[in-house]
Amino acid sequence: MQLREVRLVSDQGFRDGAPPALCAGVLQHLDQALRGSVRMAFEGRSRASGRPRAWLPAAWDARLVDFQLGDDAILVYSAPIFGDVAEEVYCQAEFWFMLFFSEWIAFDVVANVLEDANEVR
Repeated sequence: MQLREVRLVSDQGFRDGAPPALCAGVLQHLDQALRGSVRMAFEGRSRASGRPRAWLPAAWDARLVDFQLGDDAILVYSAPIFGDVAEEVYCQAEFWFMLFFSEWIAFDVVANVLEDANEVR
């Protein structure tokens, strides 16, 4: 498992707390982004088509383990390392060219997607 931080920035800050609607939206959309990005990385599509491989849900299983409120809101997540949950896939050398690094976690894939999208702008 590895930890990653998600930082939320607001003009109003978060010293007085975070609105429930904002929290719900961020958590829901982040979960969708993790699932879609991991599925795209390993299956070449972001939406479900049939039953996922047995280990795939473990690859996107990020858990909120801590948060800090201040000028920014910092959400701390723990997520499994791809090489640990998809070991059988990384052992197949012929598929290596299609995969992300075995030490990556779901957040690394999402960050990579966002970086690519930012370059297009």
